[in-house]
Amino acid sequence: MSASTDRHEIQIYQLTVQEKIRFRKYEQHLVICGLCRPLHFLERHAAGALALKKQIQRPSVQRGIMCQFTSSLGRVRGTSGLGVLLADCTRSGTMFIKILWIGCALQLARAACEDGFKPNEEETQCKTPGCKTCTNPAKDNEVCTACAENKYLTPTGQCVDKCDKLGNYYGAADRKCKECTAANCAECSTDGSCQTCSNGFYKDSAGACQKCHESCKSCSGATNADCTACSAGKALKYGDDPTKGTCGEGCVQSSESGAGKCETCGLTVEGTKYCSKCKETSEYPQNGVCATKPTGRATASCKDSNIANGVCATCADGFFKMSGGCYSTSQLPGSTVCAQTQAGGTCKTSADGYKLDGSGSLVACPSNCKVCESDSVCTTCMAGYAKTGNSCTQCTSGCATCVPDATTCTACFAGYYLSKSKCIKCDADDGSGILGVADCTACTAPTSGTGSIICYAGPAIDSPTDDPSDPSTNKSSLSTGAIAGISVAAVVVVGGLVGFLCWWFICRGKA
Repeated sequence: MSASTDRHEIQIYQLTVQEKIRFRKYEQHLVICGLCRPLHFLERHAAGALALKKQIQRPSVQRGIMCQFTSSLGRVRGTSGLGVLLADCTRSGTMFIKILWIGCALQLARAACEDGFKPNEEETQCKTPGCKTCTNPAKDNEVCTACAENKYLTPTGQCVDKCDKLGNYYGAADRKCKECTAANCAECSTDGSCQTCSNGFYKDSAGACQKCHESCKSCSGATNADCTACSAGKALKYGDDPTKGTCGEGCVQSSESGAGKCETCGLTVEGTKYCSKCKETSEYPQNGVCATKPTGRATASCKDSNIANGVCATCADGFFKMSGGCYSTSQLPGSTVCAQTQAGGTCKTSADGYKLDGSGSLVACPSNCKVCESDSVCTTCMAGYAKTGNSCTQCTSGCATCVPDATTCTACFAGYYLSKSKCIKCDADDGSGILGVADCTACTAPTSGTGSIICYAGPAIDSPTDDPSDPSTNKSSLSTGAIAGISVAAVVVVGGLVGFLCWWFICRGKA
């Protein structure tokens, strides 16, 4: 490797294979620098400038020294007079850096880029946000072909952090957003198979979503004993398996005494009635059904000596008291109203839409209310609703969340973009400079606030895999008009030839 001390001459230093192997152990970018000031090296400061660092021992290469650069993005920028960047790093290759030291030779040093980067002599990086590689970078017809490690590539060449922005899409293992096409599936895995079936369907042994038994609202299998939730008015009757059961009638008030008989059906959860007081004084409501205290190894939900007059006074830890009975957060209807229990057999954290006081009285919040003070006073509404007085009003069309009122949107559903607190369909203009795109089904507004929307899904774009500069690549560059013109000309030529042949044979026949 040679170098020149002529301060006006530019030398290109090419690292040999042996040098690259020798420098690999440093696990960072290595640049062969100038011939002055031994035992110095250039350091990249946080501000991006290159500065001299004294008395740093590094193995020298002939009379030069090694300059060390670090960058997590695979690029080095010099902003001071000590060094300026000639070409940034892109994917798969090397990087060139121009280094100028005062009193030293003007030189051009070469260093290996990070894996997956190559020189970008024109300093034209991909402009698509989050894009790692693209065709036609920084041009109007730029197409992103791969996104940064924490992003996913959409069918329209955009990069997103989560594919559910597009609707029913999933993030595939190849870091692309793909539509979940499995039948009756609510969510797909990274390989495209169904992970979660839609309500009313269950996943069979082959991974396909099958319809639940007609008596079930949701299920884990095909039979009527595989129900995991029931329709309003029906109660889930658990069997030996504590996770599923059959759907039957809700609480039935009885005037007769007997085991399992209910005196008062005073609890209603999601349209289904449950018992609040049993006929037999030795029984109490357990998950809404009258039963005696279990014996043996079974866990009792009511504390000893607390069962009297068909109710439980104090529930055991791990359960919570509600309307005279004891309930579990792992079974219905308890799982619907309480998210977490606390010591003393009470509910610590109520589920959305409900409130439990210390005595175990259940309060159903107003419709579409998440947190309430009473059955008529709401403090926080569910997503998609805004608080209007003490009640909740649904957000305007296309609006996923709205604050402080129903017409002020803060987030939109797939198929809409947010513009001036309004949700506009992806194929529509907002009237203030943002333009919609026909057939687009998922989008966001442009960061500039004007121009076409950024379309995530809908009219898919072509993502060429061949190198357009490769002469062996067989691609047509003709426009639609040119192709049409050639087609017309071909028709004329063929028609003329047919006419000539007909004339020729007719004339020959007469002769």
